[in-house]
Amino acid sequence: MKKKSCIAAMVLLATVITTSIPVFAGQANMPIKVDGQVVRSEVSPQLANNRLLVPIRFVSEALGAEVSWDNRNQTVIVTKDSKAINVVVGQKTAQVNGKAKDMDVAAQLIDGRTMVPVRFLAEALDFIVDYTRDAGVNIVRAPIKNEKIDAGEIGEIKGEVELTTGIALIGASPIAGISLTVANDTDEVVETVLAGGQDYEVIIFNQQGEKVWQYSDDKFFTLAIRMIAFQPGENKAFEIEIPQLEPGSYSMEVYYLGISRQVPVGTLEVTVE
Repeated sequence: MKKKSCIAAMVLLATVITTSIPVFAGQANMPIKVDGQVVRSEVSPQLANNRLLVPIRFVSEALGAEVSWDNRNQTVIVTKDSKAINVVVGQKTAQVNGKAKDMDVAAQLIDGRTMVPVRFLAEALDFIVDYTRDAGVNIVRAPIKNEKIDAGEIGEIKGEVELTTGIALIGASPIAGISLTVANDTDEVVETVLAGGQDYEVIIFNQQGEKVWQYSDDKFFTLAIRMIAFQPGENKAFEIEIPQLEPGSYSMEVYYLGISRQVPVGTLEVTVE
């Protein structure tokens, strides 16, 4: 009887250990670039749970940030301009300027280096990630800031972007998605700028303020600055599918990236029965 109990306990322990750590697929044989230039580190990028992890110190410094290590609290501190990022080894929640931000995979120690998801790190430092199977990962500075785009600084476009936006739920039980409408209600052509292949973003938070879903997660977008013209009276409509949500209350932030990458065009408060 004792032998059987011991075996059962060992099986249970093995199950707990197996399900409590990320599943690593090993080294990711793809180059990491910053502004098109290949950067190399002592530790290769890794795949964990279908997420690309990179060494936080090496990539942060390549992006112009300073990095320090708090050994007592097992915390990496990254600072650049007005950004301060704290990442604790083994935890999925980081701090960006004092606000909690969830990563898709917890920070991991691999060969003595702290590894984090490349998309989280790049976006936290105001960069964007472009990926193609052949070219690998390229990290570039996002040209769009929090305010309205001052398109006069890009090419020959003049003036600020002035567009009217509307958002609404698609379906009720269950909610199937979100519709986003972007319209030009002026009597002049309005031109806007998109930094890549992504037109919109949706982030869903639960009642505790925790992110439960983001449209761009698990997606890579081509890198090509696009200039989109809205003719007088023209509108563009997007239908964005969202996953089925568990019962509860949620806040949905919707962004049109031709206006802002940081400020939502609207927020929906919904309750799922």
